[in-house]
Amino acid sequence: MRKYFKFPAESDLGIGIQYIEFDDNDWPIRQIECYGDRLFNSNQKYHDELGVMGLCEQKLTKFGMTIGTPVEDREFDSLWNLSNQRIMISPLRETERVQKIAP
Repeated sequence: MRKYFKFPAESDLGIGIQYIEFDDNDWPIRQIECYGDRLFNSNQKYHDELGVMGLCEQKLTKFGMTIGTPVEDREFDSLWNLSNQRIMISPLRETERVQKIAP
């Protein structure tokens, strides 16, 4: 049975939330990171802006269930679909990205 968790995340973009779907053997198979209105997913192998791989390489047992919060598959799938739409429909140019992040 697949499991869905959210974890605290931090990157050059600040504090965020990481959502990960794990397979029956507790290996990650899909991942989303949220920083404000910015979404990144594991369809992309590496995210320059975050400085990290698109999909973590640790089993759920390495993360520790105590720091993760279970989420429903519906919540994960909704964010997954939204992250794919944003990637395909409107990728931001560098100047637009800087303006969005700046206070």
